[in-house]
Amino acid sequence: METGSDNENEDAARWREGRRRHETIRRLIDRHGKHLPQSEIIDAAWELDVSRATFYRLIELYREFGTVDVLQPAKLGRRRGARALSSEVERIIETEIRQVYLKPTRPTVTHLMARIHARCADAGVALPHRRTVEARVRTVDARVRGLKRGESDVIQATSAKPGEYTVNRPLEVVQIDHTEIDIIVVDEQKREPIPARPWLTLAIDVFSRTITGFHISMNAPSRISVGLSLLHSVFDKAAWLQERSLDQDWPITGPARSHSRRQRDRI
Repeated sequence: METGSDNENEDAARWREGRRRHETIRRLIDRHGKHLPQSEIIDAAWELDVSRATFYRLIELYREFGTVDVLQPAKLGRRRGARALSSEVERIIETEIRQVYLKPTRPTVTHLMARIHARCADAGVALPHRRTVEARVRTVDARVRGLKRGESDVIQATSAKPGEYTVNRPLEVVQIDHTEIDIIVVDEQKREPIPARPWLTLAIDVFSRTITGFHISMNAPSRISVGLSLLHSVFDKAAWLQERSLDQDWPITGPARSHSRRQRDRI
């Protein structure tokens, strides 16, 4: 059962994190103004342990409101995948990933584990399991990892390339894109602005340039928003339109059984 003391400790931790985010963004904007270098955005997002999409959202909140409270993490219960290690162990893992694993010499996870266990033993704290450390390594942005470790294949895979797709039929290739919608959402009861803006995820058929499906959420782009937009793409739209009293046709569906395995992978 959660006590008042637990709530106070959680609120204090959220406030400290909000201040840390505020200070990081303030320094970044003081140095560069409106035009923030991509490299520093990547590093700052890594420092704050958030995705680049979330960091961009925090920058917008900072510029619009400028207060610590809007930058605090959401007050949530224990989520699936939430971290349960002590702060000291988490600090050791993060430091060793940065100082040992993310190097051009490309050390292995086994070497990283040995370093982490040695430091934990010296500090007298519990030794983390290999699966835990591997999970922390996977949270590192792929492009950051590629650049830090000199992994040319990862850099190439995460770099934008000029050119265009050549497709021969509808639904051969569907592209996913995200955009933050320029509208203000208000609380349905208090009618006060919510300090965040919705994200629109669109699935677009490259051949016809038509929208095959979409998803709108107050959360930053993620695998969930991509998956829900694809679900909307493959389902028949007749019932969806009828539920919203929309008297128009949207004859786009993408049943998986009509595509080859290769085509499904591309979608």
